[in-house]
Amino acid sequence: GVSRDEQDDWACRSHELYFHGFESGFFKDEILALELGGRKGTVRVEMDESPRKDISRQRLGELPAVYNSPTITAGNAPGLNDGASIVLMMEAQLAATRGLSPLGEVLAYAQACGDLESSVYMPGQAIEVALTKAGVPLSEIKRIEINEAFAAMPLASTKRLAGDNAARLQALREMTNVNGGSVAMGHPPGASGARVVMSLVRELRRIGGGFGAAAICGGFGQADAVIVKV
Repeated sequence: GVSRDEQDDWACRSHELYFHGFESGFFKDEILALELGGRKGTVRVEMDESPRKDISRQRLGELPAVYNSPTITAGNAPGLNDGASIVLMMEAQLAATRGLSPLGEVLAYAQACGDLESSVYMPGQAIEVALTKAGVPLSEIKRIEINEAFAAMPLASTKRLAGDNAARLQALREMTNVNGGSVAMGHPPGASGARVVMSLVRELRRIGGGFGAAAICGGFGQADAVIVKV
């Protein structure tokens, strides 16, 4: 139920929001700059390679579909990137004894599985399960991060969360991946789960705290979600 136009719109949005976030300094505490030696001397790498400033909605619309899909293109899906991410988790009591201030608190974790073609909406279902476990209503969620393994993922998953409520669907999409997503940044398998959680926590801190949900699909018909509080 998600059109090619919707997916291309979301892909364009992902790039635009990434550059807005980068230029406003959102990623400065999330990206570890590296200095690499090469034939032309030392190069400082401090920005993701995939985001494209020259992206346009028109160019996205002109790309051919791939893998016999009617809607998915190289433009509305991410690259398979190299990347790494790290999070440090511990019990609150241990953090206190070590004098550490937690960035956020994980309230609940959930995993959901469905048929082989359910991946696009399964992150939404995993969020539903995690919300129930956390005892937090969807109406209390301020920000959502859903890994853009395809642009269709956040679109179909927010549709699942909203049900038949068009106003709720619009509100959910407006609070999802507000600093861009993997269509722009790239999707390094094995690292993206930690990245979306940390982007969520840092965005919640930026807006003054609250509840958030992060989710990622895991291959065909499986997804994981966490509910966090900042």
